[in-house]
Amino acid sequence: FIRNVIEIPNVMVVPASSPYQSVEQFIKAAKDKEMTFSSAGVGSSIHMSGELFKAMTGTKMTHVPFRGSGEALPALLSGDVDVSFENMPAVLAHIQSGKLRALAVTSAEPSPYLPGVEPLSKLGANLGLGDFVTTAWFGLVADDSMPDEAIQTLQSALDKQLDNESFKAFVAQLGGELATEEGDDFRDYVAEDVKRWQRVAGQAQLDQ
Repeated sequence: FIRNVIEIPNVMVVPASSPYQSVEQFIKAAKDKEMTFSSAGVGSSIHMSGELFKAMTGTKMTHVPFRGSGEALPALLSGDVDVSFENMPAVLAHIQSGKLRALAVTSAEPSPYLPGVEPLSKLGANLGLGDFVTTAWFGLVADDSMPDEAIQTLQSALDKQLDNESFKAFVAQLGGELATEEGDDFRDYVAEDVKRWQRVAGQAQLDQ
């Protein structure tokens, strides 16, 4: 495990035509009637964020998987599905244009790219979502056989790249943030992430 590079939050979004203006309104409605949530495919961060939300809130939600966000977004924009927990890059322009309404972000802190949109963990602190934090992360890993010297060289090269202004601009275009975990810290981060999603998959009976 060499280094985590980028973390991108998911965004809880509803169509502009949706009657739900807040997370609280959505949860209240979803406890009374069945809702649908779309994703880019089974097991994606979008899907698993929806399953985690469903499990933590006790809401009635049916997963509608698509083959990628390119197919999932039209269904969301048209109102064929009620909600999604899409990756920031896929929905940012649609939120800014008013075609989608952002109810919350899934990161621990607000995103600078969506001012005024609060994290689910804060908005839903009294709704069972106080620990809800998810991001799509992208890191660099290597086989255990790679020499320590080579790993240190890669870490050093990544440090320089992460400080490059062009790379920072690229991350900003994605609506992401630079990650900080490296080495053993990154290994522990991944291990905890795997355990959490295994629990969510078990609750959603995805492992059957």
